[in-house]
Amino acid sequence: MSARRTRTLVLLACFLEIATAAAQPAPPGPAVEQCRRGESVTSFGRSFQPAVTIYDEEWSQPIPIEAAGFTPVGVRLLLAVTPDARDRDWSLVVRDPAYRVLASFGPADFAGGDGRLTRKRWTGRLPAAKVQVELLHSGKSDVEVMVEEGIASPPAGASDVRLFSSQTPGSPNWRPLYEGGSLIQRRTGDVTGMLVTGQTAAPGAPSAPAWCCTGVMVARDLFLTNWHCGAAPPTDHTSYWNERVAGRSLIDLGWDDGTVSRQYNAVKVEASDRRLDYALLRVEPVVGPGGAAGTPSRATIAARPAQAGEEVFIVHHAECEKKRLSRCRVAAASYRAWTDAPGEPSGSSASQPDLSHSCDTEPGASGAPVFAIRGDRAVLVGLHHLGFDRDESCAIVPPRLNKAVRIDEIVRSLDAARPDLVRELDVE
Repeated sequence: MSARRTRTLVLLACFLEIATAAAQPAPPGPAVEQCRRGESVTSFGRSFQPAVTIYDEEWSQPIPIEAAGFTPVGVRLLLAVTPDARDRDWSLVVRDPAYRVLASFGPADFAGGDGRLTRKRWTGRLPAAKVQVELLHSGKSDVEVMVEEGIASPPAGASDVRLFSSQTPGSPNWRPLYEGGSLIQRRTGDVTGMLVTGQTAAPGAPSAPAWCCTGVMVARDLFLTNWHCGAAPPTDHTSYWNERVAGRSLIDLGWDDGTVSRQYNAVKVEASDRRLDYALLRVEPVVGPGGAAGTPSRATIAARPAQAGEEVFIVHHAECEKKRLSRCRVAAASYRAWTDAPGEPSGSSASQPDLSHSCDTEPGASGAPVFAIRGDRAVLVGLHHLGFDRDESCAIVPPRLNKAVRIDEIVRSLDAARPDLVRELDVE
């Protein structure tokens, strides 16, 4: 083959490669990817692995916080100690840069059922960008403390891409709960909390995603949120709410405009259902500052389903912000499940477990309680979980309605699988 012919073929191949590349659509942006997933969680911080060990000779150490892309304003730490340590006369103190105490622990906080120090403990959200962990003891000690993981929290407003599920895009119709709500709505907001959790960083990666959702206390130690809040897509459905995601879940009932934090750790996933998009978490107060004291309020479950046209309100943490209040009416009292094929007609049977509504929401509001005021109190009628229907190009498919799972369908599901849990609920 001549050199001239070779050059011609090479140029032709290059031209075809360029033309083919130009003809390919650009990779979808994050907003389009969220549309195609059918559900979304809102990025809120980063999970990291500091791999710090504190012991007798190195008893006070700073914790390196990995938070690519933002300056953290808070951090949580996962702590573990030597299971068979003989020394039981020590305390573990977490301090801010000025050496104020943020949290403290003792041997009893790590004791398992057999008396060995086998229990790992998450701190609550500590309000500091830098922390120091100290092991305080007298004399020699065989205790070692491992700081295994952490979750760094970003400043307010640092959530990820927004897919507007508001009637007026860019101008959502909600307001801070304690500025615009009635007394009934403000009191009812006590039971709403923001959930923050995350994934484990992959080997060699400095950090991994963390995200937020909303949920509601339905018993003294049961928190109800969405099933899809148990992972950051894309994730295999069987991996949602795995032990590690559940174990790093923090619930704050005081993520509002006040100064008191009421934080809980999730200790177990009691029940979950993908089609009904719910997860029921057993929770306990965090140890140290920020932990909830006393028995929390719980939502009252409605005795009858919501009706089309009924006024409702939602208390939520859209965009991971402090408690917001949205008000609207129920559009359809029955609507297809989010896992069902689009276009199926709405009906009134259990095959239509959702309701649709026009309350403004955004990612981060997933799992928020939908309340109706009946008489002199508010009752729980649904669990918000889905925004507007959208096509493959992310365009809105009318009507502009959001969706919630009907609470009567969730209770029916629980009663069939775990009637013992239903007995813990406050049903009208």
